[in-house]
Amino acid sequence: MKTLLLCFLTLVPMFAKEEIHKEFKASRIGTANALETSAKFLELWQALRRPPPETVGEPERLVIIQALGPKGGFHLYTAKGKAGTIAVLLVDPELLETRGVDVVLVEDGVCDLTTVMGAAKRYQQFKQVIAKENPAAPDKEEFVRNLKDGRVYEIRLLEPGACASCFGKGVLGALRGRKPCPDCKGKGQAMVTWDVSW
Repeated sequence: MKTLLLCFLTLVPMFAKEEIHKEFKASRIGTANALETSAKFLELWQALRRPPPETVGEPERLVIIQALGPKGGFHLYTAKGKAGTIAVLLVDPELLETRGVDVVLVEDGVCDLTTVMGAAKRYQQFKQVIAKENPAAPDKEEFVRNLKDGRVYEIRLLEPGACASCFGKGVLGALRGRKPCPDCKGKGQAMVTWDVSW
């Protein structure tokens, strides 16, 4: 039994690199025992309207330290990111509750702040990139109409918990020394291609 388990665990990474495909049948929403939900349908439609990630940039994980108030149509925070402690201008004013947030950032000069103790601090400043909607994407009614007319959409989503190497945990098990998963870089997520049809 132990040998069989070890063999299985060594085979998992071999299959993990394959692209994940899932099917979503919109006509099943609301039917008994259906896995399709209206929330997932809305998520897929919104993903279709977003520009591809390669045109916007890769999101960065920020841990919010302090909210500093509004500034030029954004909300100023101090946060920890890849570049250390930074000043960041974000769209959302209510981020202190979430602690961690994934956003696409662009450099925006420097920000001079005064600490609680009165010391002057200079931080590198970043601004959140606001992705415009894909102009070629259909609105919701047109999307439903196209599906009913037989069109199939292929929509790619970065899904949490979808990494096949670590089973969405972000780390490889005790037999491998609890190391971060190299395929998902410890995030547990993977790109899933959804075939959306009626």
